[in-house]
Amino acid sequence: MLLKNIKLLLCVMLLSFCTAQAQSNIFVSSTMISKLPYKDVVEVNQPKNALPINQKNWEAHDLQKLEDFNPEFKYFLKGYVIIGKQKVFIICRDYAEESINWMVLLNDDFLLADFIVTAYDNSEGAMSKKSDVLSNGNIVVHVSDIYADEVKKEMYEIQGGKFKLRP
Repeated sequence: MLLKNIKLLLCVMLLSFCTAQAQSNIFVSSTMISKLPYKDVVEVNQPKNALPINQKNWEAHDLQKLEDFNPEFKYFLKGYVIIGKQKVFIICRDYAEESINWMVLLNDDFLLADFIVTAYDNSEGAMSKKSDVLSNGNIVVHVSDIYADEVKKEMYEIQGGKFKLRP
């Protein structure tokens, strides 16, 4: 009888642990948002299927490398696109004065491995970013600066689980 109770207790503990892990890994439950080509821009409202990211998730996936979690901001996981064989996740931060999107690569433990800023807008309007992921998998970030009166293009590719700036 005691052995049966111990087995039952272990099963409950294991189930509880697995459930907690699944709930804390929002990347597992995210959805593909587009096939290539894909355009990444700042959106005014949280996209329909986006998943909110709380501080616990932010820290669990080492996202503080993007920025320190700020409870005044709204963070969410927009979803992912497939570039080559790599899932590239789009994380957004929305605030009244400034919004930003990051494309992020995760390692096998779902921790942040690398990132680039792919969309940006602020209330001043002095600088903005938007991006295109081309059919060949290259990522082109368009950076507009009203003071420089130009649009600069940065092109990235994914190599070895990292974003590489192309010349």
